[in-house]
Amino acid sequence: MPEWTATWRNRSSRRLFSRRSPRFWAACTRIICSLRCDKPPRAFLFPFRSSREAVYNGSGRPIIVRNTLLPKPIDVIVFPHTHWDREWYRTFQEFRVRLVAAIDRIVFLLEEDVYPFFMLDGQAIVVEDYLAIKPEMRPRLEKLIREKKLAIGPWYILPDEFLVSGEAIIRNLLRGIKITLSLGGERPKTGYLPDMFGHIGQMPQILRGFGCQQAVVWRGVDIEASSFEWVAPDGTSIPTHYLVDGYHNVSLFEKKGLSERIEETKVFLARFQGKADILFPVGSDHLAPVSEMPGTLAEVAKHFPGHSFRIGPIEGADLQPSLKIFGNLRYPSKAYLLQGVLSSRMSLKQQNAACQGLLERYAEPTSALVKMAGGDYPEGLLEEAWRLLLQNHPHDSICGCSVDEVHREMNTRFASVQQLGNTLVESNLLKLSPNTSEPGIILFNPTSRPRREWLKTTIDWPEETAAAEVSLFDLEGKTLPCFVEGAMSKESFQAGGDFVPYWQKVKQYAISFLSPEIPPMGTVVLFLRSGETALPEGTVRIAENSLENEYFFLSVSRGQLRLRDKQSNRLFEDVHFFVDGGDAGDEYTYSPPESDKVERSRLVGCSIMRQTAHWGVLRLDYEIEIPLALTADRRERSEESRTIRIFSYVSLRSGERRVEIKTELSNECMDHRLRVVFGFGKGAPQAFREGAFGIFFQKPLEEKPLLPVSPLQEAPVPTFAQQGFSLLDDSVKGLAIAAKGLPEVEAMCASEEYFLALTLLRSVDWLSRDDLRTRGGGAGPHFPTPDAQCIGYQSFEYAIIPFSGKWEEAGIQQEAHFFLHPVWIQPFGNHRGAGFFDSSDRLFVEDSRLVVSALKKSAWSDSLLLRLYNPTGRKLESRVKVRGFRAFSCDLLEEEGEFLGEDFFEIALRPFAIESFLLK
Repeated sequence: MPEWTATWRNRSSRRLFSRRSPRFWAACTRIICSLRCDKPPRAFLFPFRSSREAVYNGSGRPIIVRNTLLPKPIDVIVFPHTHWDREWYRTFQEFRVRLVAAIDRIVFLLEEDVYPFFMLDGQAIVVEDYLAIKPEMRPRLEKLIREKKLAIGPWYILPDEFLVSGEAIIRNLLRGIKITLSLGGERPKTGYLPDMFGHIGQMPQILRGFGCQQAVVWRGVDIEASSFEWVAPDGTSIPTHYLVDGYHNVSLFEKKGLSERIEETKVFLARFQGKADILFPVGSDHLAPVSEMPGTLAEVAKHFPGHSFRIGPIEGADLQPSLKIFGNLRYPSKAYLLQGVLSSRMSLKQQNAACQGLLERYAEPTSALVKMAGGDYPEGLLEEAWRLLLQNHPHDSICGCSVDEVHREMNTRFASVQQLGNTLVESNLLKLSPNTSEPGIILFNPTSRPRREWLKTTIDWPEETAAAEVSLFDLEGKTLPCFVEGAMSKESFQAGGDFVPYWQKVKQYAISFLSPEIPPMGTVVLFLRSGETALPEGTVRIAENSLENEYFFLSVSRGQLRLRDKQSNRLFEDVHFFVDGGDAGDEYTYSPPESDKVERSRLVGCSIMRQTAHWGVLRLDYEIEIPLALTADRRERSEESRTIRIFSYVSLRSGERRVEIKTELSNECMDHRLRVVFGFGKGAPQAFREGAFGIFFQKPLEEKPLLPVSPLQEAPVPTFAQQGFSLLDDSVKGLAIAAKGLPEVEAMCASEEYFLALTLLRSVDWLSRDDLRTRGGGAGPHFPTPDAQCIGYQSFEYAIIPFSGKWEEAGIQQEAHFFLHPVWIQPFGNHRGAGFFDSSDRLFVEDSRLVVSALKKSAWSDSLLLRLYNPTGRKLESRVKVRGFRAFSCDLLEEEGEFLGEDFFEIALRPFAIESFLLK
């Protein structure tokens, strides 16, 4: 039968269609499909690019409307499920009470053959949580899983994809699959992503790396078709089901008459004429199945003899995608994306970034070094740390959109991860240090590139033998450039597993020093001994209103901070200031009040905090007037305000190509969003951001949305998610901003001047509201969340990285990662080390643009696993040195592939590719 198509005719018609709600489009579709004619009336022209295959790029909606005179048979795959938010508007333990009852009922219905199949939300943690209460049920669950009646996994938990690292996503899937296999399940065939707030572009590559053959998504898609081919930046693609109406469907649970159900089914089927198979989820949040559902379905199916309805797994559906979608799925037109969660409860994001970095960059690589040296790998402790961290990654958890009690419990998990990780790193580095009573330090470089920089630390020396003048020496006895900033007598508590704890009187030296070159993922040992050292001539100059090194000159002038790049002589004016606006939104969504008042900070003071020839710190004092809260009607900000003082500590060291800043303040106001803004200047820059396994172009928002939006609609936002840094680049000059746990950024233009705005905090006091101007309805229960106002002390760390030319050649990712992952300094002495282990020249990736994302023990064998990725849009070839090892390729499930070489191997990584290797 004919397919009707029309094109976008002009910009006004595009805007007309783009403002319509999903209900409008559904109503139009139903009206047209009911018409018995071969041509559509003029009133219902739909935008469409191609009737057979469309490449969707976000500029229009491809829609196929089919004449239904002769409907084609449709195979409807009904999959019963429950969507289980582990914690949200109730705490984990409160929801677990309901979980135990729900799984009890699921097991009964499956064992009694009332249901032939049930899916536990694609995540294995629900079974883990259940078996912790009812371990005696394990054999019965295993039997149902082996018989493919009960589906779990492949995820451990359903994460938010933009707020966790790419490596954390891989560990999440790996843990979920391990649990699935341990319970009698099989390797996953489907990547189930039912309720994430948008999807990262690298997900097809990740799912394929685990052997998945298809994916299922809901949010972030802007098409009318029920399937598409999803293509990752590296070219990997995966057939994908689109849950057009989402995962929530209780039509077969509710008490309705048969005629009403038949009419609903007619409407549903009319939307999918010409499709071979479609998915029909039955279930919703925290709902247990009802026993009547299969019988109800059978009664409805009798009235549609031309179609089949069968309860079964998603894998039973035959995918026939006719269009392709590339990269991120981040479009809010069909379902809420709730992108304000990037900045809700910012302390959660900061803690998460710190914990991810601790495990990925420090605890696992140092454990791998211990294993290389012949020691034991602390696999169980690392597994426990990852388990706790992943339990903070569900979208209602890490997004900060739950009740206050939930996020207080998250803080406890984060603290446990920090305790485990820090103790493991300290223990590992002590094992790798010399077995001596001589005081010293061991340095660990957690990045992929060698580095040499100015550092500072404290070292204890037993008071009875301490020297009056000291210096640092390397293994060859050569002195290092250093100076002692101070020394004090104190008591130090000594505790270890090999001796009774005791207090010891020590002399503690505060030392700044220039490190020798530290190898990538390697260590350097230094000793504290009696002696003097001559410092090289410094390059840092500091005055009352200025700070400079060999690369940059910072100055305070006319109430602005200015930065000049000495290499290119380019000036960045007004490079650092703060702006604050009102927020009448909720934890999910930023929404400016109808009559907003945006305040800008004033730079009122500058003072010297640290002054040496190699390291200088200025304190910049800002003041900003912030209204106390919203008015009672939430339409504007209150007249009453507070003067908030903000202190920014600007640090510059010799030899460094970045300006590091730590900002502190005490938030005393409510209902507002505070951002720090960095001036780029004039030009025509493009924005790029670091995301999961790559640095990606960020497309600007084409049109400012009209507010308020229509019911069930959500305004597109100009802010975007970053992992570690974002940048503006006009191919002549550039400005990058790296930030620790601050994931929300916006590239702005005002009066032909460009800026990057980094969100520091967003203060709100509701889980969800239904009166937002930027979202046409509620997104959750209307519970108050006073902790989300973020009242009290706040601290933020970020760095400004100016550069010349294009970012790919400027080494921006390397400089940003040096800031995000500093050298770990571990003092030693009076301990039982394993003897020094030379980690230099063990691992080296020749192409500096490739990034190491993992160095750890394999999940299945005694081998080590090395993972690299290409963050650029270019093919990169490199030689990888792995001295003392034989290298094999492997997939993300860490199953061994072909032999690549001994001591070194050659690789060629396509753009944005992720590759893993086993080292034996």
